Amino acid sequence: MKLDPQKTALLTLDLQKGVFGLVPGSERVMTMAAKAVAFARQNQFRIIHVGLGFSEGHPEIPDVESLWLRFKQNNLFVKGTPSVDGVASRLIRSRRPIR
Repeated sequence: MKLDPQKTALLTLDLQKGVFGLVPGSERVMTMAAKAVAFARQNQFRIIHVGLGFSEGHPEIPDVESLWLRFKQNNLFVKGTPSVDGVASRLIRSRRPIR
């Protein structure tokens, strides 16, 4: 299968410190993500990172019982805080070889 750089993108999703803290074995995920980013960069694919982040006070989250409400109650994933620090965004900006 041939991938066309004009029609191909790599999407990294929620590769953030706060999310990694919730995922067992996240070190392996980062290793695989680094390889995928290196491959995408080498093949001139677009690289897109989507991360989780809320405004102060979490106005985006309604006050109904859900996983999201727990984020609001515990003040998690507020933009500009360490939990939303994007590991993937640093990986994407970096031009160093990734092993």
